[in-house]
Amino acid sequence: MCAFLENPVVKEQQKKELLEAAFAKKVQPITASFLNLLVEKKREHFLVATCLAFQQLYKKEKGYREVVLTTATEASKEVKDLLNKKIADKLDAKVAMKTVVDEELIGIAAQLENMKKELLSK
Repeated sequence: MCAFLENPVVKEQQKKELLEAAFAKKVQPITASFLNLLVEKKREHFLVATCLAFQQLYKKEKGYREVVLTTATEASKEVKDLLNKKIADKLDAKVAMKTVVDEELIGIAAQLENMKKELLSK
């Protein structure tokens, strides 16, 4: 949708129709008006940045703390829920957890284990 909205060849009316079709009855009228204003003023390219900024402000206002969980393999829902609860309790705040899978961590863990064994054997 972003590519369509940011395309200068696409006419303003087509962009407004796309927004209407995508968000009709899903957003408040003031939000729909704001989206149309972005199109009218040819500021569609700011839509993603605007959404991200709004999310950050919303989370801050509601007392959320952002946390990134990086694991070597996908963590189960139970593990994520448990970590989320423990972190929320520790920080005394609501937690917005983002998960990242980094398969290279497996190699790092193996290297650290090997280093540990090597040091302990000396």
